[in-house]
Amino acid sequence: MTAYFVHNLDSYSGAAQQALLLAKNMKRDILFLNHNNKTFKKYKYNEFIKIIDLPQNRFLQIFIILFFTLKHKIKIYHFHGSFNIGMLLGTLLRKKMILKTTLLGDDDFDTFASKKSWKIRYFLIKHIYKNIVLSKNKRYKFKIY
Repeated sequence: MTAYFVHNLDSYSGAAQQALLLAKNMKRDILFLNHNNKTFKKYKYNEFIKIIDLPQNRFLQIFIILFFTLKHKIKIYHFHGSFNIGMLLGTLLRKKMILKTTLLGDDDFDTFASKKSWKIRYFLIKHIYKNIVLSKNKRYKFKIY
């Protein structure tokens, strides 16, 4: 099973809607871990897609992500944006991690580098299996292996 990490699936989020469209066309079990700053909620979208709304509390987020990772034997974490807790757990659990980013906006590497948590994010990003970049920038020479 694959876990998709998204922001605001229950309201308009282009990245979250893109992830949902991808999941609907895959016809395989997918667990969405939705960061929406609400309370914990678990529900089914269809026969293949389950959605978990994560609570605001970070300790509960860790517990919930870990519990459902083990329960559903999740092998792949697919991030649609930046999720420090998910990336940390993915690194510690040695999950295959896929990151979808742009080179413009909130989830580009220049923005990551400008934040005070850059050293932590750099450590986590080094453990990403694949980075799917949705835009071009010729001057940027960041490689992920």
